[in-house]
Parts: sequence; structure tokens; C-alpha cells
Amino acid sequence: MTTNSIQQTDILVIGAGMAGVSAAIAASQEGAKTLLVDCSAVPGGLATAAMVGTFCGLFARHQTQTQWAFKGQARALAEKAASVSGSETASWKNGLRFLPYDPQALSNLLKQEICENHIHYLPRAQVKGICMAAGGVSEVHAQIDGATSTIRPACVIDASGHALSHELAGLPTMPAIAHQAAALAFSLEGLPTDMDTLPLQIMTGIHRGVQAGKLSAEARRITITPGSLNKGAGLFKFGIPPPSPATDLGSLKAVTERVIDDVLIYLRREEPLLRSIALRETAPEIGIRTGSRPVGQVLLTDHAVRNGLKPEDGIAAGVWPIEFWDTAERPDMEYFEEEDYYLIPAGSLVSACANNLFFAGRNLYAEDRAHASARVIGTCMQMGLASGILAASQLHGTDMPSAIATIRERQLL
Repeated sequence: MTTNSIQQTDILVIGAGMAGVSAAIAASQEGAKTLLVDCSAVPGGLATAAMVGTFCGLFARHQTQTQWAFKGQARALAEKAASVSGSETASWKNGLRFLPYDPQALSNLLKQEICENHIHYLPRAQVKGICMAAGGVSEVHAQIDGATSTIRPACVIDASGHALSHELAGLPTMPAIAHQAAALAFSLEGLPTDMDTLPLQIMTGIHRGVQAGKLSAEARRITITPGSLNKGAGLFKFGIPPPSPATDLGSLKAVTERVIDDVLIYLRREEPLLRSIALRETAPEIGIRTGSRPVGQVLLTDHAVRNGLKPEDGIAAGVWPIEFWDTAERPDMEYFEEEDYYLIPAGSLVSACANNLFFAGRNLYAEDRAHASARVIGTCMQMGLASGILAASQLHGTDMPSAIATIRERQLL
């Protein structure tokens, strides 16, 4: 790409996380020329860069049965992720179910999906500016490997996860009232393969180290990602107290990695069954759960989520409870009725300030606790499909009610 190049596209998707890739697939399948840009080198967003490890929000809460919460593109993508990861649905507490996945396998799958759906994909693209004209986004300026590109889209889908479009365009945003705890994921190998009590063994060993003053109290924030133990390897997370927007995440990650190293040294030395454990990988990024959100046409409220409201313009089914991490140790889980769900209104994905701007994933217009339910991967993939169809429908001159009807038919049960 040459300096100051100009690109025309029907739909520009900012952010190649699970919502962004889903949006790009849907838009492309609707016949739109689709450009997908992302600041990372590989697709997947936090699902790969922060090694989340589980697809939550796929299944209705039920004590004995696995019940999908939706159909269509999002379900198909989740099933493909399970296939390439060699994983199966796992049960958790209170009837919750989720799908473990391998982050590297997921990244490879997303690259394949992007290619097969003829999406123009630009990794390592830093969106630096947005220009407005005639009430909508007219130009997006990005830097790619040091070169500058001007993108002129007919419609934009912001799946950046942090209101990037509104911030760069000087449009209103909704700040998070309460920042939630973050997490740094890491994987271990050399774990015993014949121990049903392995999670307890590790947690007990850490507790003994803290009690003896050989480990810092922070070590207690380490947890095992449910369903991740497989063939002597497993995925773990280190809880981090809620960071502020001004926090230097690079320095915070370095400090956290030193604590993890101390824990591994201690466990190898003091716990006979864990002498062979080794660090396989640390996630490239800290997993941030919340941030500012762009202002949309309809606010998804805490009340709507708690009471399972299902508006007529609902386009995505939310089944995961409100999982609010106000501390680094454990979340506050707020459940709604078993097998119940709420619907996210289409207006939560449509900008109130730009006539060709849509949102997907964690960028939805929602109150804090509503967001703490809707931000999970299963729901984000549904919102991706919805925003892709909404943008493509506007491009083709289809009215909003017809677009909503199409979305509901394709993914709601």
C-alpha cells in the first residue's frame, strides 16, 4: 500500500474480534464489498489476544439439558470453533454451560472464514481519524505498516470494543460508571494427567504459599479456566483489580507476569506433584471487560436484562447472567430465570449521531450491568450478524423493519 492511498468500500468494519468478523461475514454474504481492519496481527480480538478460552452465552441456563439459545451463522461459527479445538460443551454451576476452545485454533479458523467469505482484511491497521459529512462518516484514516490510507465507506460498523468511532469523530460516548476487574490469561504444561483433584491441588498449594509468607496475597487471584485442562495442559487467569482508563497496561502486565513466575517457581519447589509444570504461553494482552461505549438510538437497560424483556425489534438473545467483576477475586453473578433470556433491541447497535454508523459486540449502547451480561462471545457474535445485515440493508435501500425481520428469522429461535 502506498502512502496516502484511497480506498472505496461499501462497508468498513473496525475491529476483527468475534463481533467484527461475524459482522464482516454477514455483510459480505449480503453482497456488500466489505473491508475489515484491526490493530492486531491476527483476528479474534480478546478471544485470541487475551486467550479468553471459553465461549459463554451460547446456551440457555438449564440444570440437565444443553439448549442452544440461537441458530444460524453465530451457532455455525461456534460449532466450527469446537470442531477445530477438539472441545465439547462443558457444564458449570447453576445450570450454566459454555464451550471451551483453543485460541490458536480459533485464530486459524477466523482467517479461513475471512478468506472464504471474500472479505478484504487489513491487520495491523491503526484507525487514527474519522471525518463526518452530511450527518454520517465520510472518511476513515488508518495507518498500516507506517503508510497512511484514506477509506471512504458507505457504512461503518464499529466493533472496536471501546467506542473508537465516536471518540475519534468527537461524538458522545457513555463512560462506564464502574470499572470492572481485568485478567491476564496464561497456559501451563507439564500438569499431571491422572488427577481429578488437580484444580484443588494447585489452589491449595498457592494458599499454603500465601499462608507461609512465601507468596504474595495476590497469588490467590489465580484461577483455572473451566473446561481447559487437556492432556497435561491448561488455561489459567490472574485477576487484576479494576484498572482505570489511565492505567499503563504494559507495565501492569509486566508486574503480573512476575507474580505468575513466582507462583510457578514456588509450586515446582514445594508441591511434589507439580514439579514438572512450565509456562507455555502468556496472553499478548490483558483482558479488559469494560470501557466507554458509543451512544446509540436505544439503551439496553439493566432492568431489561434482569426482567427478560423481549422487544419486537430484538435481534440477539442474551442468556448469560450479569457477571460483574467488581473485585479481582470473583464476580457478582446475578441470574434471571432458568431457560429465560432477553432480546437486545436493534437500536442498541445503531448510532444516534451518525446516519451510517453501526455497532457490534462490546460497543453496544447499554448500561453497565446489562453490558456485563451482553459482552460475552455468544451474544457478541449474534450482534455481529445483526449489525452486518443492518448496514448492508441500508446500503441496498432496505427499510429497518425489513432488516430486523431478516435478522430475527435467521438467528432467533
